[in-house]
Amino acid sequence: MTGSLELLALTAEQMRALARDERAGVAAALGRELPAELVASRWWLARADLLDADPADEWSAVRLVVRDGTVVANAGFHGPPDADGRVEAGYTVYAAYRRQGIARAVLGQFVEQARRAPSVRLFRLTVAPDNAASQALTLGAGFARVGEQMDDEDGLEEVFELDVSDSVKGGTPVADPSGGNPSGGDPSGADSIGAGTTADNRRWWDAVAPAHAAGSFYDLPGFIAGRDDLRPFEDAELGPVAGLDLAHLQCHLGTDTLSLARRGARVTGLDVSAESTAVARRLAAACGLPADFVTADVRDAVDALGGRDFDVVYTGIGALCWLDDLDAWAGVVASLLRPGGVLYLVEIAPLVEGVWEGGGWQVVTDVVYTGPTPSLAAGSYATGGAPVAEHPVHSRNWSIGAVVTAVANAGLRVELLGEQELTDNPLPWLDRGEDRLCRFPPGTPRYPVTWSLRARRPAS
Repeated sequence: MTGSLELLALTAEQMRALARDERAGVAAALGRELPAELVASRWWLARADLLDADPADEWSAVRLVVRDGTVVANAGFHGPPDADGRVEAGYTVYAAYRRQGIARAVLGQFVEQARRAPSVRLFRLTVAPDNAASQALTLGAGFARVGEQMDDEDGLEEVFELDVSDSVKGGTPVADPSGGNPSGGDPSGADSIGAGTTADNRRWWDAVAPAHAAGSFYDLPGFIAGRDDLRPFEDAELGPVAGLDLAHLQCHLGTDTLSLARRGARVTGLDVSAESTAVARRLAAACGLPADFVTADVRDAVDALGGRDFDVVYTGIGALCWLDDLDAWAGVVASLLRPGGVLYLVEIAPLVEGVWEGGGWQVVTDVVYTGPTPSLAAGSYATGGAPVAEHPVHSRNWSIGAVVTAVANAGLRVELLGEQELTDNPLPWLDRGEDRLCRFPPGTPRYPVTWSLRARRPAS
């Protein structure tokens, strides 16, 4: 967890003293112990000169990042905005404090400073091509890759930029990397950057979760008795999970999560709906299975899971449609994975949305992604006749291409892309068998109704 962070700006003289490795005097003046990893570069002298030239300069000072009295990182802009209204920043989190949300929180504060400044149009970051964690954080914060450059000291760097121009100032950020902006999704989840749509979806899933728990669709008594809720192709595509640490994002009632626990995985489920995670905890206890369930927005998963990393990040059918920002989601996934760890997802094929009202064989709705779809929902796919108050919800029909691109841009290597003609989703034009799986009736044309993806974080 990040804790309470303070950005402590150094004076020009303190920056020069640190560049001369005169640490003791600076530490005494600040009343802080300075870790050995705090190393001043030659650029600190140039920034000190900028501060001397303009004492009102709010950009050039190097900041020490202090958490609970301890210096855990240093960060700063490279100087004031240039003639094109561009600022650039960098940060170094010290080894003992990495993967605890500190970089995310610092970047969030810097993005907000850039947004507030009338003279700033673009925010630039440069990241080494092999730094998967920083690339994931950058993409998750809404930055886009715009090219690459060769640095005299650091070698090849990839360049990312975020638009903070007048057209977006004062509005909702593209992403809030500090973790303070509730959004994200859940097959029981919230979906949007805007807190209003997030709250709408969360309220809806909180409302339907008790009906789902009591209904025949999820059949929790059958699950407690030993039913397996994973699709038959998943074991072969994901591989053995016994002994692995696995995070299930957007886990809803936890039946998929606990099916993985029955295979020997050490599982943690995360869901934005408190009602859903409450059911999941009771279900785990009834099954006698060890499992953790955390209530949090998927975009806050890194902090909500305490900076832990995992061998597997899993997400199941009906999750991605609630996401507002695939790049942000993929960045979270990459941040949660250990080197060599895998993302595995199973989803509804986008074509299903297009043929839903066409009897399964006629396309009557756009299949290409056209933006969010707000609607009013009374009940759900799994409540049957149970009364549920009508709630507004917000969803999206993401294309497979958009998902794969986001995953690849987050630095993960796609290893498998599968398509299947069976599902446990009770589509009305399919026949449901005793195994609870739905298949095309004999003699009817078939097409993929589910798809799957496995992608790996590079081991290096």
